Amino acid sequence: MAAAPAQPSAAVAALSLAVAVLLSLVITLTAVIIRRSSVSRLADTLPMAATVFAASMGIALASLASVGLLRS
Repeated sequence: MAAAPAQPSAAVAALSLAVAVLLSLVITLTAVIIRRSSVSRLADTLPMAATVFAASMGIALASLASVGLLRS
């Protein structure tokens, strides 16, 4: 009989979430730097930055949920 997997502590889940946010910010900053080199106005870059951040956070949260770090 297999034992149930252990639930991660709240500290591990919070730290994993903080890492996901920071990783998404780094990805967004990289995309902004690349986009800014070809677009002269920052206002043209902001909608793309929001999309990149949302997409990378979605992937990060789905990854954390799939390995069981976001269970309550």
